[in-house]
Amino acid sequence: MQKYLKVILANLILTPLAIALPARAADYPKEIFLATFETESPKGKGEGSFGSNGKGIVRMSSKDADTSFRYFIDYNSDLYTTIMDSTKTATTKKLDEAQKTASFSFMDGYKKIATKDLGSKVIDGHPCHGYKFKDSSSSESGEAWIAEDYNVIVRSETTNRVGYLTKSKLKKIDTNPPESEFDTTIPADYKVVETKN
Repeated sequence: MQKYLKVILANLILTPLAIALPARAADYPKEIFLATFETESPKGKGEGSFGSNGKGIVRMSSKDADTSFRYFIDYNSDLYTTIMDSTKTATTKKLDEAQKTASFSFMDGYKKIATKDLGSKVIDGHPCHGYKFKDSSSSESGEAWIAEDYNVIVRSETTNRVGYLTKSKLKKIDTNPPESEFDTTIPADYKVVETKN
């Protein structure tokens, strides 16, 4: 599992989204979309999102009963911004070279750690390809179905090293999300925590 995306999503319920491969520079999704997910884990029910404004900003988020996070990768300014709404804190950091070339091809990522190819089928109107997987770097294993049209996870079940099961289900894909969803501005009343670049 690529270290960069794993760090980005360390606090997310949507652990399967952390799988990716190295790629060419600025390999962000060029389509405009915002996918939202329903999640279920030992922490309870939650929600998450993953999307792109098609112009160099990628957004991820996670929310449950205890925590709420938003993550933005801005390839135009080479900045990675974390906004922690649950604690009203935020951090910004310059992307390093490895981060600039992180890929968001989840299909390729799951292929890399697949233990069984489950073939293709249509789920909720999306043509999908499925894999059973085991990630030796995180000791996570499970099953994932990835949409071939938007390269997002439609269904997944992931068990971590201590046996906790996390399920995620695609709720909807908005192909015309408001630009405000990709606003990286840190709210004025949030504390900015300095990080080392």
